Amino acid sequence: MQSDAADLRAEVCAGDARVAALEAELAALRQEHEGQRARYHSLLQASEAAVSSLSLPEVLEQVLRGIRALLGASAAAAWGIERGLLRRLAAVGLSERYILAATTLPLDEGVTGHAAREGRILAVADVSGDPRVKMRELWAQEGIRSFVSAPLVTSGKALGALNVYWRAVHHFSDEELGLLGGFANLAAAAIANARLHADTQRALAEVLRQKDMLDNLVRNAQDGIVVIDDQRRVVLFSPAAERLTGWKAADVLGRNCFAFLRCRRCEDLLCDAACPLVPLFEAGPDGLGSSYSELHIDAADGRRRWIGASWAVSRDAPGGKPAAILILRDITAAKEVDQMKSTIIAMVSHELRTPLTSIRALSELLVQHDFSADESRELLQSINRESERLAQLIANILDVARIEAGKMPYYPRAVSLRPHVEQAVKLLASHSDGHHFEVAIPDTLPWLWADPERLRQILDNLLSNAVKYSPSGGTIEVGARGGEREVEVWVSDEGLGIPQEQRDRVFERFHRLERSNVGGTGLGLHIARSLVELHGGRIWVEDRPRGGCTFRFSIPRAASALRLRTAVGELA
Repeated sequence: MQSDAADLRAEVCAGDARVAALEAELAALRQEHEGQRARYHSLLQASEAAVSSLSLPEVLEQVLRGIRALLGASAAAAWGIERGLLRRLAAVGLSERYILAATTLPLDEGVTGHAAREGRILAVADVSGDPRVKMRELWAQEGIRSFVSAPLVTSGKALGALNVYWRAVHHFSDEELGLLGGFANLAAAAIANARLHADTQRALAEVLRQKDMLDNLVRNAQDGIVVIDDQRRVVLFSPAAERLTGWKAADVLGRNCFAFLRCRRCEDLLCDAACPLVPLFEAGPDGLGSSYSELHIDAADGRRRWIGASWAVSRDAPGGKPAAILILRDITAAKEVDQMKSTIIAMVSHELRTPLTSIRALSELLVQHDFSADESRELLQSINRESERLAQLIANILDVARIEAGKMPYYPRAVSLRPHVEQAVKLLASHSDGHHFEVAIPDTLPWLWADPERLRQILDNLLSNAVKYSPSGGTIEVGARGGEREVEVWVSDEGLGIPQEQRDRVFERFHRLERSNVGGTGLGLHIARSLVELHGGRIWVEDRPRGGCTFRFSIPRAASALRLRTAVGELA
């Protein structure tokens, strides 16, 4: 009986021992599980920081704090390769003195340099006895006894190293080295991500800079810039294009260009049906290129304008679809000049041919027939008049060339107006039938400061113009009056007059009144204006109440001009 009780007590004690052992094992497993959970939590936090933040110092400090806590280390630091050196990117647990003293490390020596360069983890259990350690004195001051360096590598590229430090001798387990490798991968990913972000930001900044530059170019370009997609829809319409066409960008973007511009090519083909861009859009990449064409368009206000269009088609637009870039230049004025040149050539040829034909015909009559002395004299007078007309035409053309070259002779002096007016009127009256000339110049009129020969040209041209545009005859008056600083002279006629819309152009080269059958080169009034301005005066035209018009010009008085010349000389 007693033996059975003893056996039972022994069995109970053994059971208690087994329970205690199981409880101890369970506690150890629980502790290990908590440690693993803490490690995974730290790794998760570091991973979240690496993917959620673009601040490299912030991410690296999170990684360093995690590995330091997991390994029970004293400090940790991350180093990045920059320009052949290892530069410290972040650190935790190190003194300010150490941080200031060790901002860079050599890449070609030392444990950290070898780890970064060779791509493998290197551990130093005791820095005091390891010959690879190069900063022994500094680490002694910091109290560092052990450290491990793990390379930071991503996509096979070495980025730096992750170091963990202990202020006591530490022997590293495989688990610790594995954890260090995981955190090193996170740090490498953070560095790569930050650098990618920095590169992206730089590239974006460059793209934005170039965009701003292109925007400024488009905004300030004098020529119109238009971009059209492969459906011939407008996707860009510059301010210069707005000014050129009268259409606002907001009204045309997304519309077909031919729907509002109504472009026509030189052969008068509507671009809707014969668009020069269509063959280029339909061509393959090797067929794309640039071209130039002259078109006329309907502006928003209904005016027709000539456009010189240069275009290039490329497939660099989004989606790889072709787009046309058009540079538009207003060539309306150039076209008008070309037309004017053709008109001028035809007109001058006609004006030259007319007196030459008359001279030739009259000369042949004199050669082929016997005329009386009076008849011969009359024919010779006609030849003389045509010769003078021809000489005057040539002189006018030469005068225009001299004026435009700034080489017109000009020798001003004090001049009395009356004798020059009387001579001009007398000469013109001898060749003019049906015109009555009146001169209204007061005896007290001040003298002018003028070149006598140029003054006579002005008077001759204005009087000839009055006779020419008074085909029905009438009175032509030449008058003058003195002012305080200048003398005003006028020539009035009772002729055709000048329409209001043409008055701004009557002094232009080769301009003649529309809807009139009056011949001539259109140079006389242009020369008159140029010569008046050469004297420092001005010229203008006015209507007459009873028909016809009055041309007025002013030239400085002699005394005023002398005073001005004296003042300028004194200032000089």
